[in-house]
Amino acid sequence: MKVLDVCCKMEQIAPLNLACEWDHVGLMIGDLHADVTGILTCLDVTMDVLEEAVQEGRNMIISHHPFIFHPLTEIDYTSPRGRLVAFAVSHGLHIYSAHTNLDYTERGVNWALAKRLGLTDVHWDRVRHHLVGTMLRADFEQIGDRLETSLRKITPVGLDLKDEMIVGVSSGAFDGETAWCLEEGIQVLVTGEVKHSDAIDLTAMPFMTVSAGHYETEIWIAALLAEQLGEMAKASAREQAPLK
Repeated sequence: MKVLDVCCKMEQIAPLNLACEWDHVGLMIGDLHADVTGILTCLDVTMDVLEEAVQEGRNMIISHHPFIFHPLTEIDYTSPRGRLVAFAVSHGLHIYSAHTNLDYTERGVNWALAKRLGLTDVHWDRVRHHLVGTMLRADFEQIGDRLETSLRKITPVGLDLKDEMIVGVSSGAFDGETAWCLEEGIQVLVTGEVKHSDAIDLTAMPFMTVSAGHYETEIWIAALLAEQLGEMAKASAREQAPLK
């Protein structure tokens, strides 16, 4: 496969038109016509990730958070970002990032989180940015174990949780939007991180907010993304195989 082939498959998984206007997605560094020796999926491109890719002979990395988010006016090899860019280029690595488009796609970040939580009857909210499903209260007590993290719960005074709860999912950083929560009648919002000022406002909402960590609510997409790319690669191989 060429880098271009992988980019095309990623755009099938997470179409670019789903990304927010302010976002930066797609091929960050690389050569579309280069051969791909292997793919590594991750949440963030760090030096550990780059070194692992080299050690395992995988020359393409698919990340969720954009490798280059803010425009680079210069590349200083001694700066944190410059060091990563220099390493990637010198080792012939190709880096593709899918951010908000991967959040909002059918089997994306929010879907992976909902699946990890074990939600049932899952559906998108009106604007297709968040997922909503149901969970038994007994299962809700175990979500810290399911996400392998500690939880920060923001609970309004007098909130009465039902035995079967409507749960809203918004991975990563809380976006400040609550209209969809009210429209869907959720009882619990599961998100990644909440600013202090937002937390104060959330205490006045008719639902509990669970802040479980940015990394902890998004890392589940890495394995799912690798699985999807593997399925697509196998399907392509079958299509290209000569007839016997």
